Amino acid sequence: MSRYGYRQRPSLFVRLFRFVLALLVVYAAVLGISAHRIGTWVDHTIDAYETFESTFDSGDYEQARAAVDDVAQTVSQISTEAHAWYWHLAQNVPYFGEDVTCAQQLSRIASNLGNNALVPVLDSTEAALSDLSRVGEVVRALTNARNVVSTCRQDFEALPASHFDSLNELATKLQKAVIDTDDVFDKLSVVLDIANAFV
Repeated sequence: MSRYGYRQRPSLFVRLFRFVLALLVVYAAVLGISAHRIGTWVDHTIDAYETFESTFDSGDYEQARAAVDDVAQTVSQISTEAHAWYWHLAQNVPYFGEDVTCAQQLSRIASNLGNNALVPVLDSTEAALSDLSRVGEVVRALTNARNVVSTCRQDFEALPASHFDSLNELATKLQKAVIDTDDVFDKLSVVLDIANAFV
């Protein structure tokens, strides 16, 4: 036997295991960074929505529109992030995959609410402020928007509970936003009934 120590090279299996483990660590870090980004955007979205609600109630439609544009832009970022390739991979993982699907569905509900309910109603409301003869456009937009809100409520009923408290908290906040939007539209309906009497 040689006097010099001989260090045996790790087997192919060990090297492969280390490589896969390193990939998993990197992948977990990517998901963690992405989840942090989504969480930051969610907080911003909730704040922007609350701004919309308060300014719309006070009749400051310019600020309300800016807030809704902010909501729509941030929700778009969330949706893009939640549908990135690394989340699609995670979607196939048992147990955790259900939560990825839940997050994607939440982003879809938020996008539907912002783009297909809030934005059209605000657009038509702004138009009617400068031309009362266009009140009918608000009525039509509001009717369509209420159908969207109804769909969002149905989507929430079909949404399973997540395994993560953060996702459940997000679902609760978003569901409250949907309900609050319905209340805002109720108030707008009353205003429209009055406006129609003078058109």
